[in-house]
Amino acid sequence: MAINSRAKGAAAEREVAALVFDELGVRLQRNLEQYRSDEQGDLNGLDGWTIEVKHYAKAIDYKPEWWRQVTAAAISNSEEPALVWRGNRQAWRVTVRLAAINSDIAFDLADEPVTLSFKAWSSLVRESLKPSRHTSQTFQSSSGQIDAVSISITKSE
Repeated sequence: MAINSRAKGAAAEREVAALVFDELGVRLQRNLEQYRSDEQGDLNGLDGWTIEVKHYAKAIDYKPEWWRQVTAAAISNSEEPALVWRGNRQAWRVTVRLAAINSDIAFDLADEPVTLSFKAWSSLVRESLKPSRHTSQTFQSSSGQIDAVSISITKSE
């Protein structure tokens, strides 16, 4: 008996949303508009990321058309693409742009796709979600010169 591909996709999206909540404490919602527009990810709610979920029975690697789909949607949303995928009885993997891991990467390599474990991607996202506080302070030295100091403080867990 054939499995309804839309139902299978919805189940995979719910599974990934639950994993994101477990790892990051962020609740994602299934994007029901995904069926009407190619410029939509499957899951909404993770700021800065367009998430596409694929569960393909015999997946050994992601399919290039999956990557094209999520990158097109991410570009239209000005976000980073995250292709979350797996085959049957395999662990979830996440394919992202190399620049998402290292923003100092050479421009010609920035868009190269790299695949991470779900846990590694979660760690990458967790770092980007840490609140950052920026403060500036002005001091006047004994010579009367005014110096401005800018400090960024990142709250560690």
